[in-house]
Amino acid sequence: MNTSNEKIPIIRELEEKVKEVQPLQGENKKELLQLFQKGLCEINDAKIHYLQLLDFLADTDSDFNALYQNASRSNFADCVDKLNSIGTQRKKNEVLKKAFQSMGYRLMEQTRAGKKDEVFHGILRLYMTCNQSFDKELLIAFKQSNNEMFKVLIFSFLSGIIE
Repeated sequence: MNTSNEKIPIIRELEEKVKEVQPLQGENKKELLQLFQKGLCEINDAKIHYLQLLDFLADTDSDFNALYQNASRSNFADCVDKLNSIGTQRKKNEVLKKAFQSMGYRLMEQTRAGKKDEVFHGILRLYMTCNQSFDKELLIAFKQSNNEMFKVLIFSFLSGIIE
């Protein structure tokens, strides 16, 4: 556990700024708000990266797998938002967007039926067909031991990319 002397860099930076910035108005407020928004993005990205690292270890050890499942459940809402955001970003690529439009209903039905391997294959094939690198964050959905969590995560991604 971090003591006050060993804080995460962004938290340390936020603490220093809060002490400096008074009153909260005008440019001071704007600067502090931007710093807090940046901090939130960094923390959310760190959570996703943490889960990816833990996921790597979870494949080889049951204790790490249990920790991964626990951490994954506690960060579930963040994962939903992240996968939706990835889908929304990928929608900007017209080729990938069109490919997902044509396969969207099939992927949704396979997801609803809990067919993880077919959903993974379908998504991976779309990425490869469109010469796009696969978003590794999507793997979080396929690592879920709870089938309902898998479905929510995949639907979150698809809702971002399919219109």
